[in-house]
Amino acid sequence: MHSILFTCMVPSVVVVMPLYLLLSGLGMLKSRPTLILLYLTMSLPFVIWVMQSYFGSLSRTFEEAAAIEGCTRLQVLWHIYVPMARPGIIATAILSFQIARDEFFFARVFTSTLAAKTIPVAIAEFSGKHCVDYEMIAMGGVIGSLPPVLIWE
Repeated sequence: MHSILFTCMVPSVVVVMPLYLLLSGLGMLKSRPTLILLYLTMSLPFVIWVMQSYFGSLSRTFEEAAAIEGCTRLQVLWHIYVPMARPGIIATAILSFQIARDEFFFARVFTSTLAAKTIPVAIAEFSGKHCVDYEMIAMGGVIGSLPPVLIWE
């Protein structure tokens, strides 16, 4: 468990160059699937950490009772533990979504096409060397805040 959490402590700057060279060699730069893959690998340690502690808090008596009734371990997981852990799964999914949505560094480095840019990167491009378009930055901020607001409602 500690080795999984250790990956969260590695700064993004340390891994960006090897990742860039690897993804460039595979021809995966400038695409949305690349960002999805990177965000999944970034959020996986957090998800494992939170869900492991959440499942650890559930009582094992449910598993024992289901085993007496003849359930397999997969049936116990799917029919008993997953419904009981639904609040933790939803909370973890929302937090993972927020972490990926607010990430700027990888999105800036690994995307340059308009189709693959994230909202924070697109908003950042409204400020140039000699001018800043405050109206567009404000509008991008309002539009960018709509998904989290709709999720919380």
